[in-house]
Amino acid sequence: MWFGSGFYGLAGLWTFAVIEIGDLLRVIFNPSSIPESFDHGFVTAAVELVLNQLGNLITAFLWFSYWADNGIITWLLVAYVGCWIGVELARRGEDMPLQVMLRKFRSMLP
Repeated sequence: MWFGSGFYGLAGLWTFAVIEIGDLLRVIFNPSSIPESFDHGFVTAAVELVLNQLGNLITAFLWFSYWADNGIITWLLVAYVGCWIGVELARRGEDMPLQVMLRKFRSMLP
């Protein structure tokens, strides 16, 4: 699966991961839902699974609508800063330990 290599690709991939992890946790903490999904047969369960995955993929591509209810400005800033730091580190070919990165970030703040 390809989401792109820039900011929007990273945001889409992150959104897809959050949705999929949420679905996985729902199945883990509610195992009775597994047999229920096969009540109407294997083919129906398989079609529902494919449609769910397609829906999750579309939601990930439209990530800005998924995060809108949870303070989109905050999520946009967090994602953009993370993407920008990653791009800068990759461009410079640097491996920056977390403590060094936090010191540099704090020095940029007023």
